Amino acid sequence: MILITGSSGLVGGHLLISLLRKGENVRALLRSSSRLDELRLICHFYNEEFDSIYNKVEWVEGDLLNKTSLLQAMSDVNRVYHCAAVVSFGSSTANTLWDTNVAGTRNMVEAALESSIKSFVFVSSIGALGTAIAGKPVDEETPWNTANVSSVYTNSKYASEQEVWKGIAKGLQAIIVNPGIVLGAGDFTKSSLQLIEQIRKGMPFYTRQKSGYVDVGDVCRAIELLLEKELYNQRFVLVAESLTNKELFTFIARALNKRPPFIAVGKTGLKIACFLNTLLSKVTGKPPLITPEIARSASKQTVYSSDKIINATGFVFTPIEECIKKAVQ
Repeated sequence: MILITGSSGLVGGHLLISLLRKGENVRALLRSSSRLDELRLICHFYNEEFDSIYNKVEWVEGDLLNKTSLLQAMSDVNRVYHCAAVVSFGSSTANTLWDTNVAGTRNMVEAALESSIKSFVFVSSIGALGTAIAGKPVDEETPWNTANVSSVYTNSKYASEQEVWKGIAKGLQAIIVNPGIVLGAGDFTKSSLQLIEQIRKGMPFYTRQKSGYVDVGDVCRAIELLLEKELYNQRFVLVAESLTNKELFTFIARALNKRPPFIAVGKTGLKIACFLNTLLSKVTGKPPLITPEIARSASKQTVYSSDKIINATGFVFTPIEECIKKAVQ
C-alpha cells in the first residue's frame, strides 16, 4: 500500500494518476476542507474519468498537524509520497506556511519512522537550495545562505527539508527531489500556473527574473526512476531549463496565440508597483498582488543544474515549450 499527501494539488494529482495507472494500491490523505477540483482537471488531461479515479483510491481523512491521523493513515503502508505544501509569497500566510510545511513535514517523518515505512519521498523545491556563487549554476551541493533568503516560503522549504534529513539520520530511507517551478495541466488560477492565466488575459509586462522550470510529468517520472534505482538518502534537482521571464512568457503567449509581453520592468518599477499595490490593498481589504517578497524574487536571476539525476539515471527532461503547449491544449 502507498500513501500520498497533496493529491488535491498539481504534483500530487499527477502523481496519483501515474501510480494508479501502474496498478499501485493508493491511499490518499485528505483534509476535511480539501477540494478536488484540480484533480478533476488533471483527470481530464489524461482522458480519465474522475469518478473512476476517485473510486480506485482509498481516501483517508487526516491533517499534517495531527500526528495521530498520520499514524493511522500509514497503517499497512510501505511507501510514502509527501507532496503536500503551502505555496505563498504573502506575509499574511507566514504562520500557515511554517505550520504546514515545517511542522507538518516533521510529523510525517516521525510517523514514518514509527510506522517502519520502507521508503519516503519528499517533494521539496529549488527554494530549499543554496544561493548561486560567482555565477555558477545552483545544484544539490550549493551551500544555503540565510542572508540571501528572499521569502518565508523558501525558508520554510529549507526548514522542512531539514526535518527529512533528521529522519534519514535516524534510519529513514528517503529520496528528496527539488523541482523547479512546476508547469503542466492543472488549475490555471493556482500557484505557478497563474502565469498562464495572466498571459491569457493579456499582460504586456515582464520582469528580468531568471529561474528553473520543470514539467509536472517529469517530476513524477523522476521520482519513480529514483525509487526504482533505490537512490536513497540523496537530493536531486529537477529543472528542465533555466529561463528568463521573457523567454517563458513568450512560450506561453505563443501557445495561447497571444502577443508576448514586451515591456521590461526593472527594480524601480517593481518597488513602485509594490507600493501602489499595498495602498490599494488597504483601501479594498484584499491582499496585494505584488508583495515585497514577490518583488525581490522577480529581479533574481538564477541558473540551475540537473546534472546529478541526468548522470545517475540518464533522465531526459521535457522541453518547457512542449510542456506549455500540452498544458494549454
